[in-house]
Amino acid sequence: MIIMFFLGIISVIIIRNYLSIFLEEKIMKNQKIFVGICLVCSILLETNSKIPFFNLLINFFCILLISFIGYKGKKQEKIVVVISLLIIWAIAEIFIGYFSMMTHTYFVLPEIQGSILSKMLMLFFIVLIKRLTVERKQIEEVPEYWWILMIFPLCSIGIIYFIFKLVENQSNNQIVLEAMIASGLFLPLNMLIVNIYDSLQKRFVLEQENIIYKENIRFFTQEIKSKEEYEETRALIHDMKNHFLVIQRMARNNQNMDILGYLKDLDIHYSVPRLVNSGNFIIDTMINSHYTEIKENKIKYKINVIVPEKIYIDDADLCILLGNILDNAVVAASKSEERELIISIIYKKHKLHIGVKNSHSEKIIKNTKNLFVSTKKNKMGHGIGLTLVKRVLEKYDGFENIEYDTNYFVFIAELNEKCDEMHNYE
Repeated sequence: MIIMFFLGIISVIIIRNYLSIFLEEKIMKNQKIFVGICLVCSILLETNSKIPFFNLLINFFCILLISFIGYKGKKQEKIVVVISLLIIWAIAEIFIGYFSMMTHTYFVLPEIQGSILSKMLMLFFIVLIKRLTVERKQIEEVPEYWWILMIFPLCSIGIIYFIFKLVENQSNNQIVLEAMIASGLFLPLNMLIVNIYDSLQKRFVLEQENIIYKENIRFFTQEIKSKEEYEETRALIHDMKNHFLVIQRMARNNQNMDILGYLKDLDIHYSVPRLVNSGNFIIDTMINSHYTEIKENKIKYKINVIVPEKIYIDDADLCILLGNILDNAVVAASKSEERELIISIIYKKHKLHIGVKNSHSEKIIKNTKNLFVSTKKNKMGHGIGLTLVKRVLEKYDGFENIEYDTNYFVFIAELNEKCDEMHNYE
């Protein structure tokens, strides 16, 4: 009875893992009620009658109850997910049955042994389905180790089969019971590994989101600073009356050289350094934020920006895209012998065309997945930059094209405006 209850709890955990792939969990105020329902279902799930159809019906309603209480979504969607789970589980049990027949394995306690093996195979299927159905961005998070999750359940099944082989002719019930317990412990062990991997994946996603927020904060801080400088300049312009009085007095005294010197000082004092003034605040800020760096490193630059004041692309996405691309381009150009930078941003027919060409001197490295690897010393923050750029391009159904040789690096991208945002502004 204890073993069956234990297997029932494992069944509920497997069910919740599967449902979480396709359905969003509800945030419930009284979690204890849901846990209690799950415990009742765990007992019912392992209650086998002599009528297979009745067993199937109990399983269907138990899983459906869990999905209705604990998960969001349409009724039809939940029913489809539950049916798909039952089909996959049935396939797992059939496979275990046929495999035992082919290998001439005799189950001393077929209900328990078959249940353990089918659950282990279900864990394998869940890992496989997660790999095939999760969002692309999450697939890329911890890609190096996912295959371990596939191998571990299969290896566990092999070990359990070996244990069952050892006890199939064993008449000592104590040894058989110990073998069942040892085999059953592989289930929570496998589930623990899957959950640890999921936690690492979520943590990595969270770290990426934090980097995005930090980038946004940095870029918008630059925007605020530029805006403050602009407002300060406007305030100073209001004080021009006093300056005109000074110039007027100098003119009356024929102090022509003094007037020229005074005007030159005013020009330096009031001028706002900028590389571009297209009228689009975000794009102008992203480019102008590199003014000091470009000037100090004596980078030869050409900038052509033809865009409207408002583009229906999220400001945060523009910041991430232009921020990462321009940061890399300016840094690379400043370290090269040629010190050249060309920026072209053109808006045409609801598309934003971006082209950045910069000189470089460092060796360009790609990893095994043909992705560019950062050559900066601190790779923690920088290595993720191009991943964020790819996300933005995917969000706007855009594309990128990268070409390079030993002296120059060229980045070309195209983004489409979001139609829903355009309608919201109309």
